[in-house]
Amino acid sequence: MNRRREELDPGEPPYSQQGDPPTRSGAPSPSDCLPLLSRLSDAECGSDTNADPVKHEVRDSQPTDPSRMRSLVIFYACYALCLGLGLACLACVCAWSGRWRGGFAWDGSELQFNWHPVLMVAGLVVVYGNGAVLYRVPLTWGHNKLPWKLLHAALMLSALVLSIVGLCAVFGFHNAKNIANLYSLHSWIGIAATALFAAQWAVGAAGFLLPCAPGSLRRLLKPVHAWMGAGILTLSIAACISGINEKLFFSLKGTANGTQPYSSLPPEALLGNSLGVLIVAFGLVVLKILSNRDWQRPDSRPEDASYTQRRVAARNSALRSGSWMRNGHPSVGSAVSTSRAMRRERQAHRRGSGGFWGFCYGSVRLSDDRALLTSLFDLDFLVHSSEADGSAGRISVVLSVRS
Repeated sequence: MNRRREELDPGEPPYSQQGDPPTRSGAPSPSDCLPLLSRLSDAECGSDTNADPVKHEVRDSQPTDPSRMRSLVIFYACYALCLGLGLACLACVCAWSGRWRGGFAWDGSELQFNWHPVLMVAGLVVVYGNGAVLYRVPLTWGHNKLPWKLLHAALMLSALVLSIVGLCAVFGFHNAKNIANLYSLHSWIGIAATALFAAQWAVGAAGFLLPCAPGSLRRLLKPVHAWMGAGILTLSIAACISGINEKLFFSLKGTANGTQPYSSLPPEALLGNSLGVLIVAFGLVVLKILSNRDWQRPDSRPEDASYTQRRVAARNSALRSGSWMRNGHPSVGSAVSTSRAMRRERQAHRRGSGGFWGFCYGSVRLSDDRALLTSLFDLDFLVHSSEADGSAGRISVVLSVRS
């Protein structure tokens, strides 16, 4: 049964402050929920006590804010530019090594060296940059974060493997030709970027992927992880730019090796310089995406005043929606105690002894999106359920805990 009801006023106090909650054990009766139901939207009730709850996602029904829409349009424009510049970088470096430098091989010759710029640009710049901005894509918001964590880790591991193979290519070429290793500024910057990248990936995997990692460690690592990621990308771009310049100086010597001098800007020099410009442009776009706080995942945004206010508003809206219940038994409390209790319930559910947390009825009003509330209570998703018995006419909303 659907009822037309007015939307909750976000400025009102939580439900637990508006009146006394139901005090008897079991589900609240219709009279207990009547003051609440008269103010909530689209309540549902059923008549079969044994029927499974019918669950639906709760979404923000408010119209999209024009500024929010404009921000999304700008983000996707920047993201499309990021993808396009990345593909252009790969095309240029492959054309340079394949056409102008003679192709590829793995025999200690100069053809083996040609793998080095291709793999380093692909790994340390293009794949790394796209992995870094993965969490900024709005399509990944409001869902379980674990699959995106795994994808982020896989992209970064792929970038690390590509860069290590690229280093093996240049070391093998130098050793075969009796050329010294790690003597130039380019090599120092490149090896530093790769070493920091390897350490960053190992620490990130241990801190963010292992389930045994404590939450305090993750909170400590998160800002360092983000800052170090941007620093590694900057070092990688510097290494690529210096490497391109160094290679062009070594290769375009004029009549000494039958080539035009670099100073005359032959076609190969134009291509190499263009590759450098594309790499810089790609890095700037990635850093722009990473630095814009409006494009951060809602549950990863810094705890500034406005974000804290939105979290409090979401909490109050949830509490105002009804009395919290554990398996039908009322349990009204503060937002902090409720949140802690729900986390304990989640842990019990993992051990096979937990159930659900619900409340009388909920119509959550969020200014941003539903990921805000799910992150507040550390849950996977927010659902509502119609569930009733013939005598009490119970109506409840269920927040599903993680399995």
